[in-house]
Amino acid sequence: MPKIKVPSNVKLADNQGNPIKNAEGFPVELEFAKDFLLGTVINDQKFGKNVEWLRAAIFVSEAFTGAAAGTEVLVSQDVLDKLKDVVSEPTTPYNVLVMRQAGNFIDAILSPEKN
Repeated sequence: MPKIKVPSNVKLADNQGNPIKNAEGFPVELEFAKDFLLGTVINDQKFGKNVEWLRAAIFVSEAFTGAAAGTEVLVSQDVLDKLKDVVSEPTTPYNVLVMRQAGNFIDAILSPEKN
């Protein structure tokens, strides 16, 4: 059974390398599970196209909720294939500034055996 290793968080910076800050003035840090998988990937419209995909989204939500960096999560090949499909070609394009810095999030899904 394939496993996905949760990568380290990413602190976002602007094009000049300055930290991006939230409304409270704190640096913005993205978490793989909370922000990428649960906040973006499984919210893609593809996961709503039928019950099989919806069950995969529910599994991912349950399996990755609270998963810290370094945690290895076992997934079925079917779930991994669905994640790869959405990560490779999301329905809504990624924010390039963000994803340039979070390439390790993409790699964790597309090349789980290397992480």
